[in-house]
Amino acid sequence: MKRALFHDDASPRLAIGLMSGTSADGIDAALVEISGCSTDTRVRLLSFLTLPFSDAARARILRVAAGDFGGTEELCLLNFYLGELSADACEAVCVQAGVAPDKVSFVGSHGQTVFHAPDAREYLGRPVRGTLQTGEASVIAERLGCPVVSDFRVRDMAAGGIPRSSSRSLITPSCFYIARNHCRFRNICSTAGRTRAYCSKISAASAISPYFPKAVP
Repeated sequence: MKRALFHDDASPRLAIGLMSGTSADGIDAALVEISGCSTDTRVRLLSFLTLPFSDAARARILRVAAGDFGGTEELCLLNFYLGELSADACEAVCVQAGVAPDKVSFVGSHGQTVFHAPDAREYLGRPVRGTLQTGEASVIAERLGCPVVSDFRVRDMAAGGIPRSSSRSLITPSCFYIARNHCRFRNICSTAGRTRAYCSKISAASAISPYFPKAVP
């Protein structure tokens, strides 16, 4: 298991980013090479694929997310099942790129959202906001043998999150700053234009935590 990871080192590293949207179509996996540090960071896409969910898996995810099906057993099994599929996606994108999985330094996994309440609601006498993503990071870590960073949205919600009524962008300012300077974009939604990134101060965004979230070594 790789240990020395989060330190100021500008040498190139391979990483995999995983994303699964609420449409529950499948898991997107991007294998990238990251070099540089801070605002000098460079990201190069090496390979990308989508691992589609089966019809049965998609139907189950949507039923659980609807809130009228399942209990703790269902959530537990779905969490680990999606963890296995996430690891499958990691291995598949490595095969497509011709890269051995043990060369990957870390994985960032957003997980599959099954509940999201960005606006606080009364719960047992106090206002509570929350979010829940499935796709167990420990399963990915065991399969890939590298650290997995997860619970992005959970940590952001704990820090206040962004309510549905806000006009602020959901795109991460720090990542958008890097991409804006080194990539060309077409047809990005108008909210991206309102995202502000500062070299001296990066503000928080909704989808990604302003701090390092949970990392499974």
